[in-house]
Amino acid sequence: MMTMHQNTDPVNRLNRLYDLKQAQLEKARENNEEDSLRWQVLSAEADAISRALRDRGDPL
Repeated sequence: MMTMHQNTDPVNRLNRLYDLKQAQLEKARENNEEDSLRWQVLSAEADAISRALRDRGDPL
């Protein structure tokens, strides 16, 4: 069970969101969607989350 702090900590939330995007990218890769708009959007989202984490001093 997550504590209240884990739910509201921005870095924790970004890390969880980044993990979700990576899982979605892996699923898209398994479905051979690397050339799709979905892939481009997921990649852009993962990159933006990664930059946000890096700017906060928590590189992936």
